[in-house]
Amino acid sequence: MRSGRFRDAIYVLSTVVTRRYGHSSSSQHVRAAYLVVCAHFEPGKVASAALAHHQQHQTLALLHPAQLHNMGPSLSIMLARIKLAAKRLSPLSFFEKKGTIYGFILEDATQDGRLIKVGRTSRPLEVRMAEWDECTTFVHKWFPGYEVRASRRVERMVHLELESRGYERVPLYCSKCGRRHIEIFRVPDDGAWDNIILPLIKQLDRETP
Repeated sequence: MRSGRFRDAIYVLSTVVTRRYGHSSSSQHVRAAYLVVCAHFEPGKVASAALAHHQQHQTLALLHPAQLHNMGPSLSIMLARIKLAAKRLSPLSFFEKKGTIYGFILEDATQDGRLIKVGRTSRPLEVRMAEWDECTTFVHKWFPGYEVRASRRVERMVHLELESRGYERVPLYCSKCGRRHIEIFRVPDDGAWDNIILPLIKQLDRETP
């Protein structure tokens, strides 16, 4: 008998898919997200089905069981993977445009690791950098940005990928601008941009339809 947590996850699944695609959601979207949930609870049973689905739909590489083997059944991670599966299947938005994915590291003396902000801009990067330098009260160090064809999509998928891999999202309140910045993640060290995030940005840009 499946646990209550499994049933809760399926409820989350149905809610996310319905909100994103409506009640007429295609079976492809439902199956993709369902496999994500199953892989957390029954990796052995779902392995062959997930692999077959992966081979049939190359855009769903995240469903490969080898990539899910070490994932714990965290609801936030699971939800991120469901959203990521749905996003990979969704068409490009009419409002999509070229832009730059940028990042900077924030000093975080109170916790292990570092905090990194990952954002996007369709304006010159220097303009956005100047705005952030005026805004943030935190000591920070910029990384070189990377231009992509679909900046909204790539930024969103980078955030979901980081969440699905277990990197904690850490919203921070800025006393200068009065806003709560939510595109910030805790990473192991300063090398996370070059070793994790930048390769991910490049991969997602290549995969953009």
